[in-house]
Amino acid sequence: MENIYIYLMDGGKPICFWKGKPSDFADPNPGYKWLTLKADKSIDKVENDYEAGLISLKLAISHKQRNGAENWSQYDAWKKSPPRRLAAWKVRAHIYQCKDIPSADEDGSCDPFISIWNPDGKDIKTKSITDSLNPIIYEVLEVYYDYDDIKNSPPIILNIWDFDDELIGSSKDYLGRAVIYLKDCKYSTNDDILEPEWHDIKLGFDESSPASGQVLVAFTVVNDDYDWKVPSKYLDLSKYVECQEYNVDINVLGLRDLQSFGLMPIKKPFVKFRVKSLLPPEKAQ
Repeated sequence: MENIYIYLMDGGKPICFWKGKPSDFADPNPGYKWLTLKADKSIDKVENDYEAGLISLKLAISHKQRNGAENWSQYDAWKKSPPRRLAAWKVRAHIYQCKDIPSADEDGSCDPFISIWNPDGKDIKTKSITDSLNPIIYEVLEVYYDYDDIKNSPPIILNIWDFDDELIGSSKDYLGRAVIYLKDCKYSTNDDILEPEWHDIKLGFDESSPASGQVLVAFTVVNDDYDWKVPSKYLDLSKYVECQEYNVDINVLGLRDLQSFGLMPIKKPFVKFRVKSLLPPEKAQ
């Protein structure tokens, strides 16, 4: 068996899928694993891969001719059924900034904002930062998750978008996402805010996909009945960042070998410096 496919079905139609190797499930005593699905473009029920979702499963594959009949009951993974009821948790994502995100506008910049996936399907997002590839955000997003153990919890998915303000309405362009597993990062279990960590943003959906920027974020995980001392909308993350002010002098000596992008020659060139990535949100707008 060269490949295996796991399908998400809509009735009799396989609208999303995961493709992998049998060797990915060679452990006879596995834990739960989250798999990133892709949209089945031949069905076209789900248009974009970032809308395909993830699934959690426990699966083991054994070669019967090579290994003989497997006694699954000897392994802890198969001794008990999945929990019928999951515990409720609250998760806070303290988002500080992004860096090196891809451009989406003709001038080489973008107007980024971040949304966080949540089971309720609510639109939970930050404000957009105008004209920056390295935006400082300083916002806290809060979501509710259900899981039995932190090692099996669904990943935190931070989607990065470019906001486009058009003549009629607005739109957004997908720039990538950070898939962050709580079991693999540091997190607080009370009102304390830990030092944030950088996490890769990827445009592709394979683990081998190269990073297209990073996001700096810290997490807090508490029980559903925990009472926060300060509501998330009143948290000012800038108070947790030590900043120093500097004056920067830039001397532009000249330009040469400029090429026109159109039929008309270049007549009045000038240099524009983007410094919004050095400023907090209230000064970067």
